[in-house]
Amino acid sequence: MVKESEHNDSDADSDNDEGVDDETNICDFVSKGTIFAVKADDTDCPYYILRARKDPIILRKTATDKWGASYHQGNKVIHGYYFNTIDNNPFKLKLLKRIPAIVPHFQLYTFVQSTSFTDNIQIVEMFTIGLVVILGNISFLSGLLNEKRLLLDQQDVIHQELQTIRNRMTQLENENSAMKKQLQNKPGLVAGKHYNEKGSGVTTLCLPHDPEPAPLDFPSNLHGGIYARIWGSEYQFSFRNVAINDDVPCAVCQVNQASTCLMMPAKTTCPVGWHKQYSGVFLGAWSDEYSSEYICMDENPEFFEGTRTHDDNGRTLYPVRARCGSLPCPPYTDYQYISCVVCSL
Repeated sequence: MVKESEHNDSDADSDNDEGVDDETNICDFVSKGTIFAVKADDTDCPYYILRARKDPIILRKTATDKWGASYHQGNKVIHGYYFNTIDNNPFKLKLLKRIPAIVPHFQLYTFVQSTSFTDNIQIVEMFTIGLVVILGNISFLSGLLNEKRLLLDQQDVIHQELQTIRNRMTQLENENSAMKKQLQNKPGLVAGKHYNEKGSGVTTLCLPHDPEPAPLDFPSNLHGGIYARIWGSEYQFSFRNVAINDDVPCAVCQVNQASTCLMMPAKTTCPVGWHKQYSGVFLGAWSDEYSSEYICMDENPEFFEGTRTHDDNGRTLYPVRARCGSLPCPPYTDYQYISCVVCSL
């Protein structure tokens, strides 16, 4: 085996062509001795494995390596040596130190994990399979899996794991589709306690249009005839699409890729990094009514067709206005209407 110091490299391999690197990418993590993979335009082998001879450089003149590949001045490249398979085993490789190579930085795809640091190496097998999947060469993957079966006799295990992943993905897709179908085009009814009741719940709810009954054996005659009640809701003002006494609809929404939802009063914008779901007007109970919670109404409210302006009360909704005193003015002003926004992260 010829030692690296004994090579008579071409001008392309001399240190005189080194320049200053002003880009930052995965190539910047390469240094002398780094083993890495580069993408290849070969259906029989979608990638090559190399060991770097030196840090990446920017060429000061056109260079051609021993394999015949040429690169122009200004290109960022890596000098190194290719590995070749040993006995056609894709996981055992031998360094070809007699033929220096140059590869452009943009072909570098990923780094290689090796079980040794000599000229003959054995790379991690599942890394190789993962790299081929990333490169998208399915035909080569099939051949590699067959080779793996001959080496480790685990083809059935690999196929079983892949099928398990596929089945789980299909199950999740079906569950997500069913959830979306349940929620789609099915607005609910805003409901809560009657404005003049002391008890019952203070929360505002979104009831479905297709209620299901309680257990059939639940007692119909309660002790003392005492029970809580829930009512529908009405706007107590007119604004844009709605009029006073219109019944109030609601919707339960799914927010993709969000772990937190937050309603912020007196704001119409979200903090940096948050996503705005909607903004509108802050609503609550009249100050002379029994307490209930505040809610955020969309700035384009809707109503139920066929139930307009029926004065049945129930959970009544009023816009909220600020009062100066313990609430500082400024920044607030007396009797200003309060806005709101719903944000997700």
